[in-house]
Amino acid sequence: MKKDINSKGFTLAELLIVIAIIAILVAIMFPVFSGGIEKSREAKDAANVRSAYGELMATVVMEDKTAAYNGTTIYNNGVYSVTVKLDQKVDDWQGNVSNIGGVNKGDDNWIGIPVSGGTCTVSYDSTNGLIIRWSGTGNSANIKPTYSTKTAWTYDNSDGKGAIGKTLSQVQADKGWPSMVTAVNKLLTAKDVGPGDTIRIAGSETYVNFKLGFFIVDSDMTIKYDSGAISVGYNAKDYVLPTDLPEGYQVAIQIIGKTTGIAPTIEQAEAIYNLISIVKN
Repeated sequence: MKKDINSKGFTLAELLIVIAIIAILVAIMFPVFSGGIEKSREAKDAANVRSAYGELMATVVMEDKTAAYNGTTIYNNGVYSVTVKLDQKVDDWQGNVSNIGGVNKGDDNWIGIPVSGGTCTVSYDSTNGLIIRWSGTGNSANIKPTYSTKTAWTYDNSDGKGAIGKTLSQVQADKGWPSMVTAVNKLLTAKDVGPGDTIRIAGSETYVNFKLGFFIVDSDMTIKYDSGAISVGYNAKDYVLPTDLPEGYQVAIQIIGKTTGIAPTIEQAEAIYNLISIVKN
């Protein structure tokens, strides 16, 4: 007896349907798969940064000024720092990394975002504490500057130890500032700043820890308001002028040395002065 064999195969339409289903499944799974790979890169980067932080702080505690990280000396001119190259391929965090060494994402000392091909520099100095700085080409477009704002100025000298009520020359003599302040003493007039305007000091890596001070003086150069010494930091700082400024007021800006007894050079003072801008009220 002859056996009847069904030799019918898949039609072209059926094959196309199967291929389409497979393509849809691949499209659905690929982002999940690639996202998992990116998160693993981020986890590796975060672990490397935390390890670098541990090595940095050990160097700080031991006050070791000769230790090196990846061939680069950790200590330089009062600042301890290490730099880690990042492996991630996507800008910003895809996972949940928000704290390194007690510095939280969103803090003033957490600067920038991680970017593809970027780096993370972990630094410490006695003035600014621990800084986590993410660097790379993606940061200029994605990061908005942050500002710490001060509106309270010293205007009382009841104990006789402050600058209020004294002239600029008296304060310089009292504080021994001739050896600490450069000859560059800038004066902002009413044409430059008005009541309630903001004096903004841009952040600077080059001049971090240098200091400057603002005195608001009247027409006799007697100090009416004192900002106190302000350290130039990694982030910008805002100082809002009082609204009740004296008649004929001027704002004196004096650049103070990074180390007590040592004045900045004229070039350094000019560069620090150029960090200042005015935001009108």
